[in-house]
Amino acid sequence: MANIPKAREILLEALEYNMDSEVRTRIESSLKEMYRDYSLGRKAPKQSKPVTEETKRLVHIYAGNYPNATQQQIAEYFGINMGRVSEILTGKR
Repeated sequence: MANIPKAREILLEALEYNMDSEVRTRIESSLKEMYRDYSLGRKAPKQSKPVTEETKRLVHIYAGNYPNATQQQIAEYFGINMGRVSEILTGKR
């Protein structure tokens, strides 16, 4: 998994060494690309519908009637996120 903060730290340390100006420019340019642009909005838009009490009830019924159904299949059937299905079935939601 990428560790952007650690990569920035390493590049910032590298800037302390003597180096060719072109290398320095490329490192500085790379560092500028390693930050999020929050002006674009912080979160992705929601793509699944809200989970209601009725949906929770129906997910439990469906999972009971189709014990071999995967969480992905249940999520697709109800048009909700697979993570929500997991939370519903484990009682976290």
